[in-house]
Amino acid sequence: MKTETRIVEKLETSRMEDEKRRAQVLFGDKFDALNNKDQGAPQPVYVVPAQPVTAPSSHVQPIIIQEKESLSRDDVAQEVRAALDEDKASANDNTSTNLFEKKYFSAQAGVPQYADYQAIRGNYSAGIGIGTQNDYLQVEGGFIYSNYGLNAFYYNQFNQVSYAPFIMNQYQTYLSAKFQIMSGSIRPNLGGLVSYSYRTYLTDAYTSFGAAGTKTGSSGAIDLGITAGVDIALNERFTLGADLKYMFNMSANINGNTVNGASSPEKLNYYLLGIAAKMAF
Repeated sequence: MKTETRIVEKLETSRMEDEKRRAQVLFGDKFDALNNKDQGAPQPVYVVPAQPVTAPSSHVQPIIIQEKESLSRDDVAQEVRAALDEDKASANDNTSTNLFEKKYFSAQAGVPQYADYQAIRGNYSAGIGIGTQNDYLQVEGGFIYSNYGLNAFYYNQFNQVSYAPFIMNQYQTYLSAKFQIMSGSIRPNLGGLVSYSYRTYLTDAYTSFGAAGTKTGSSGAIDLGITAGVDIALNERFTLGADLKYMFNMSANINGNTVNGASSPEKLNYYLLGIAAKMAF
């Protein structure tokens, strides 16, 4: 419809210019005088003495009427082709600029938890992220630190069950993709993520492993997860959001005596419930 309107306007403009040139040829200065005639109050009339009148010449200057210009089929075809090319270029520009039209930085805080293992207590988590988004898709990468308390039961050298408190630090990098279900101020989202987690284990009291703060082991794990949440846009730059990340272990590499005689946290499912503040830039 935009292309057809442009063609009609071009043809109408050409027709008006042709009519104006034709009127100029036929009427000369009279045409300009009529167009510029003052519409205000009548002016005073002055009587001018009559002057001798010269007999009109019998020679009549021929009036040459130029043939009215018109657009040929080739001209119309060129106009249509140019309009289509312009629309195509405009569409390509919009696609390239609107694919990810906004970039943002996020600050996160939350509570981590292992739902299937009561001996692990999630204390807190904090993280940062950077991402890009449009009205429907959001891609984000970031880092999250989580702190846990771990009650480990193990067999000592006398083959007796002993208890030792540990601190587990989890350093996690992630990459997520979310689909925004709505594009208004309130935007529910659903997506997935992949992460790599590095965990360290420290004693939280004096035990047979050593004094408090003794590092007993470390591990690395690759996890996949799903995420669901909602974002609330406060204005064009600031957004508040909340989400739930539920993670499944894919592979793990354990170094040292992480949790002797107990299930390894690396192979357990866990979740992270958090809030985030986002600022576009």
